[in-house]
Amino acid sequence: MFRGFKQVLKRRDIVALCVFIFMADSLSGIVIPTFSIYAQGLGASLVLIGVLSSAVGVTSMITAIPSGLLSDRVGRRRVLLFGMLVWTAALISFAIVDHPYLLFPGRVLMGAAIILTFGIGAAFLGDITSGEERGPAFGLYATAMGLGFAVGPLIGGPIADNFGIQWSYAFGACVAIAGFLFGLRYLPRETAQKDSDGGESSEEAPAEHPGFLKVLMYPPLLIAAVAAFLQSTAFMGAIQNFFPLYGQDVAIISAGFIATMFSVRAFASTGIRLPMGMFATKITTAGVMSLSLLMMGIALIGISQTTDPVLLTILLAFEGIGFGGFVTAGQAFTAEISTNQTRGTAMGIYRMAASAGSAGGPILLGVIASQWSLGTVFLLTGIVVLIGAAGVAWTVPWRRIILGRPQTW
Repeated sequence: MFRGFKQVLKRRDIVALCVFIFMADSLSGIVIPTFSIYAQGLGASLVLIGVLSSAVGVTSMITAIPSGLLSDRVGRRRVLLFGMLVWTAALISFAIVDHPYLLFPGRVLMGAAIILTFGIGAAFLGDITSGEERGPAFGLYATAMGLGFAVGPLIGGPIADNFGIQWSYAFGACVAIAGFLFGLRYLPRETAQKDSDGGESSEEAPAEHPGFLKVLMYPPLLIAAVAAFLQSTAFMGAIQNFFPLYGQDVAIISAGFIATMFSVRAFASTGIRLPMGMFATKITTAGVMSLSLLMMGIALIGISQTTDPVLLTILLAFEGIGFGGFVTAGQAFTAEISTNQTRGTAMGIYRMAASAGSAGGPILLGVIASQWSLGTVFLLTGIVVLIGAAGVAWTVPWRRIILGRPQTW
């Protein structure tokens, strides 16, 4: 187990990819904690804030599968580099607008950038790893994401408090440009590697791409997609959009302190990711997805019942731990049940399901917030996620996937 982790750290291509993803997720960390406050300051209503968030989800949902198919054909590296340029354009767009409706182009670009970096990066990692390396590698990858999201608010929050939120976005654009230059220099050029997972199922890999519909209808992938939808609804729908407003308007917490709370959450989330990857051979990934959803649902309900800043920070961190476990398990599970010929498509389907949650959830939750209260948003979302976690756990073919290793199609 630890030997596999040491082997991963010696792989320059894996480390370079993780650094690239760290830089990309630091951009999310700069934007997410302050965006709803920024939009509200420009005059956006709660419903419009939900619609703006949905623009990210809708764009991600539309671009997820095409970008995965494209990366299967032209290579992951090119798509990743393009994604960092899209991040740059999105952040510049945020920084220069003076009306809430003008935030839409940047949100569309951000939705595309999320898929072009995080989704394709996971497929890239699946290509260049196999066997005992894959679990620790995905743990390191998820840890890099978490650290990026933790560092982003620590940088963006002070800039926002002292100079204005728009200047934190301008700084993020500079980070995105640096990320592009880093990727251009250090991202590996070759992604082709034979699928070999210790002889478990690699011999079943087809010689040709099996077709989109066959990949889409593979039952384990459908289960992972449902779980990703629920996870995204919880984080992208409730936490990302309405926790900052809940903290500021209900708990009377400053924007800078809210950014710090998100950093605490991110560090808690990050702390669980590498151990989860290292124990991937002991703790099966499908079971971890169900447990992670359970933790997120409990945390959301807890948030709805308190306004104490300390308790809210603890609950947000608890939600982050569930999120971190899911990020590691969900991506690793999708990589395990796919091959080099189908991995981009599989990750695209997985990300499309997650994007569906981030597209529809914010609009509905925005209406709930405007008609009832911000606390109701977290209560109802938590209940739905708990029900969904039970449903996912019930439908998983336990003996085949939880107790044994899933097969590729």
